[in-house]
Amino acid sequence: NDLTDNCQYWVGEIYYSLKNYNQAIESFSKVFGYKSNNKGVYAQYKLGLCYLNTNQNNKAIDSFRSVISNYPRQTDLVKKSEAFIEKYK
Repeated sequence: NDLTDNCQYWVGEIYYSLKNYNQAIESFSKVFGYKSNNKGVYAQYKLGLCYLNTNQNNKAIDSFRSVISNYPRQTDLVKKSEAFIEKYK
């Protein structure tokens, strides 16, 4: 289904809002398994936030760097990612 990646992303958002960050990481990571997804940049960014919330700062920085390198046109999330990298490097 064309919306499967969206559904998977929102499952991650539910876990994130419940502060179940490990489940959110698992859910957001699955978004990348769908060939044509339109939630990749958002999932990548949220992975960074999940990693910060689980004190995995190096993984968070890697996730934010992926946002910058893989989605340079998403200027809002790129700027936020750059700020997190600067803060936690």
